[in-house]
Amino acid sequence: MEVIVSNGRYLDGSADHADRAEDGDSEQNAGGAQSGSAALTDVAEFFAKLSARGELDRYFEIARRRITDESVVFTGYLTHTELRYLFPCCDVGVFPSVVREAGPLVFLESLASGCFPLGTYFGGMKASIDAVGAYLPAGSGDLMKLDPRHTVADLVIKLPLAIEEGPLRKDTLSRVARDDYDWSSVSQTFLAELRAIESGRTLT
Repeated sequence: MEVIVSNGRYLDGSADHADRAEDGDSEQNAGGAQSGSAALTDVAEFFAKLSARGELDRYFEIARRRITDESVVFTGYLTHTELRYLFPCCDVGVFPSVVREAGPLVFLESLASGCFPLGTYFGGMKASIDAVGAYLPAGSGDLMKLDPRHTVADLVIKLPLAIEEGPLRKDTLSRVARDDYDWSSVSQTFLAELRAIESGRTLT
């Protein structure tokens, strides 16, 4: 069996740090999400548990077989300048943030390029996913939602499905980005609001 984590549990079936967070972990944020330090603690505990069971070498051997130059490219840090060329080449983008963001720009950049985004379902990412999901068929928007407490397990399940779904939704995603988030449409909405205020009306 080459699955190390499934549904937030280790190979031996014991609950991971995220499960304990549900019972009142002090490092858990509002809404069930972990802090950045808690997420890093998860990783450290995961490797420590594998080591204690004598499975750490096997884990890295599996990784060496799976992660090759042909399957994974490590680019290092990319700015928006590079991402604007990369996103249009992608079917799926994954944004597993461990911190609560107000409104992640990278999510909108992904949409504009027709790249199907998956992100941790909290903070501004949650609001963005919900807004876009309203334009997609039932179930499609749910693929974008990664549980902050079980992000890796969710990726194992949802990423293969998203890779199939992404190419089918490219046109819809880019249209939503243009219609709802492009500065021209935002400025027109803002202008209409100002004119309504000036005339004493209220927009609905």
